Amino acid sequence: METSNPALRSSTLERFGRTAAGEATMTVNGTATKTLVLLLVTAFAAGVVWRSDPTQWRPAMMIGFIGGLVMALATTFKPTWSPITAPLYAVLEGMALGAVSAIYNVSYRGVPMMAVGATMVTALLMFALYRSRIITVTDRMRNVAVVALLGLMGTYLLQFVLGFFGMQIPAINGSGILGIGFSLLATGLAAFFLLLDMDQVEKMAKSGLPKAMEWYGAFSFLVTLVWLYLEMLRLLSKLNRR
Repeated sequence: METSNPALRSSTLERFGRTAAGEATMTVNGTATKTLVLLLVTAFAAGVVWRSDPTQWRPAMMIGFIGGLVMALATTFKPTWSPITAPLYAVLEGMALGAVSAIYNVSYRGVPMMAVGATMVTALLMFALYRSRIITVTDRMRNVAVVALLGLMGTYLLQFVLGFFGMQIPAINGSGILGIGFSLLATGLAAFFLLLDMDQVEKMAKSGLPKAMEWYGAFSFLVTLVWLYLEMLRLLSKLNRR
């Protein structure tokens, strides 16, 4: 079964194969523990950059995002490396998030902490909805999520290109109704992807994948949580400007 998270697609997971008799297998609880470890590493790295000299913020942001992208690609295409690359991704992404949050805090004091809280509450809510089966993930829901994600990525890419010409898409950066509506949709999509991740990790555990796959599942959760936090940050900063 396919998932919309590239890190958890069947074609990628097949590289792990199945465990040999007697070999430890992946569990949901093990994945949850490793997700917590990665979150703590990310938070520590973010805190170090947050408290650093402001002149270090932008270099840390660039190193973090570029290095994080490299580690994300390495983890996705070489899942067996995840016990090493996932923690490295957490460190680098933490650097980037710490810098971004510090920069936002200069203009919107207190907003980054609010975004952290909102991200935690949203993640817990998604977990409760999934565990209680109030929301059941279906193939149709996955397909809709993929289309929505492609649309969002296309919009952000267009904004990136327009930025070179001094132009921007009002819906992305504006604090009007359209801009806030766009951020609400983007935040909602990121939150929904947590449900897809939970569903796929559960299926992975049931299929008897190797214990190392727990790091891979934790990595996928961290990717989605980072995305959710950034969308929360954008949304709350827009609301703060009104």
